[in-house]
Amino acid sequence: MQHYTGFDQYAQAAWQFAPQWSLTIGVRQSRVSFTSTDAYIVGTNPDDRYRAAYSATLPVVGLMFAANDNPHLYATAGCSFETPTLNELDYRRSG
Repeated sequence: MQHYTGFDQYAQAAWQFAPQWSLTIGVRQSRVSFTSTDAYIVGTNPDDRYRAAYSATLPVVGLMFAANDNPHLYATAGCSFETPTLNELDYRRSG
């Protein structure tokens, strides 16, 4: 049996520092955990239970220039992370 829990928090702030310019900053804190129990441990079938936990704090920043009502030019940069899938966690390296 597999169990997954995840918890994410996000905060964002925007500042218009000039009539046509605004800056947006944000941060996200993510926590993910996986557990698996093995109810079929017999013969050559080993115990495949596991626990895995991942966490990251991820920043983002964006800058917008409003030339007029339309168009708005926007540039952004940020970080991300990817956890393994349940299939990747279940796959035994030994084959």
